[in-house]
Formats: sequence, C-alpha cells, structure tokens
Amino acid sequence: MERDRRGVARYGLRMLLSGALGADPEDVVIDDEACPHCGVVHDCTAAAPGAGPAPVHFASLIHRGLAVHALADTPVGLGLAVPDGPAREAMLRARKPARLAAGAGAVARGSCAAPRTAAVARAVEYVDVPQGQVRVVSVVWQERHRP
Repeated sequence: MERDRRGVARYGLRMLLSGALGADPEDVVIDDEACPHCGVVHDCTAAAPGAGPAPVHFASLIHRGLAVHALADTPVGLGLAVPDGPAREAMLRARKPARLAAGAGAVARGSCAAPRTAAVARAVEYVDVPQGQVRVVSVVWQERHRP
C-alpha cells in the first residue's frame, strides 16, 4: 500500500515538473540522487530537452498519506515534524526541526564540501496542512544572489 502511495506521489511530482518545464511528463529527467559529497539527498533538479538551460529545483516528501512537493528556481528543501501534542506550544516547538530538515535539503550540491559557507541567504515558510493533520511542514529555499 505504501509503495502505491509513493508511486502516485512520484507521478504527481512528474506532472508538476512537466508543467513547470513546459514538457511532456515522459521527457522530464529527474536528478534526485544522494549528494556525492555527503550522501544526503538535497538540491534535487529536473530538466527536459528543449525546456531551456535552467533546471527546476524541487523537494518532495511523503508522510502517512500526505505528499508535499515544492518547486523553485533555486535549491529548495522541505521538512516535516510531528508535534508532541495538539497544543499551540507543541506546534511551535515542532517548527525548528521542520525548518532544520528543510534547510538541509536546500543546500546546493557542492556547498556541503569543504570549504563550506553559511553565507547563502535563505527564505523560510511554513505550509498549512489539511485539517486534521497534526504536522508542521517547512519550506526553505535559497534566495537569488544579488550583486
């Protein structure tokens, strides 16, 4: 059952990426392998022949039937945390682990290799989840460099 959900989520991701790239879903080439420097999956990209030189950066996560995808023009990450209770304070405590997990996914490949710089500006946003879902979802993406 979980495998079927992952297949449906993967198909949904491919459809989103094909729309963003202006290409057929079958033509989308997805690079979501682990980083050769650190072994962590981050800075996933998708491209398609004839869709232009810039790839679409994406992040995807699936947790207990909830599939969340984020697309951006810069490296993006998603993080999810399950609060230790339904109270507002528990939800606020869960924001930090969600943000840290998302930040790890928003690292551009190669940035995790020495020398590493923390000078990359990032934006953070918390995403509303469907009612009844007690989870905190965070999106972090790198801001474009402005000289």
